[in-house]
Amino acid sequence: MKNPDIAIVFARQKADFQAAEALIREYVAWLGIDLSFQNFDAEMADLPAVYAGPYGGLLLATVDGNFAGVAGIRKFAEGDCELKRMFVRAEYRGLGLGQRLLTASVELAQRLGYATIKLHRRLHGGGHPALPGQRVRGNSGVPPQPPPRSPVF
Repeated sequence: MKNPDIAIVFARQKADFQAAEALIREYVAWLGIDLSFQNFDAEMADLPAVYAGPYGGLLLATVDGNFAGVAGIRKFAEGDCELKRMFVRAEYRGLGLGQRLLTASVELAQRLGYATIKLHRRLHGGGHPALPGQRVRGNSGVPPQPPPRSPVF
């Protein structure tokens, strides 16, 4: 793509949330993991409320008006939020959308007053990390952990 029109927008309208749900379901299919232990169906059924302000937000990346990526911020605990469901469609990778979504997510978390952003780092498809390296914008990371035998929250 030569000089695509790229934007990061908040999901606000019904069509935005429908696009976000489609992207998240595409992400889950790409992961190849059953996320029912995370109450995934309930999350999808109430997507606007799960990522609602003033405690979070759902961000969409668009390329030439097409929905291309998604990332969500939601409250985890007092002072802590979670970066969830960050995904960029394969045909839009290489345009810097992941970095833009990450930057917008960090900025949103800061505006909402969070001190810490928690995230799950998953190796997928050839061992490429979901986020590059062990550091995200200067914050220390932890080495990848094996999945727990049962969910731990």
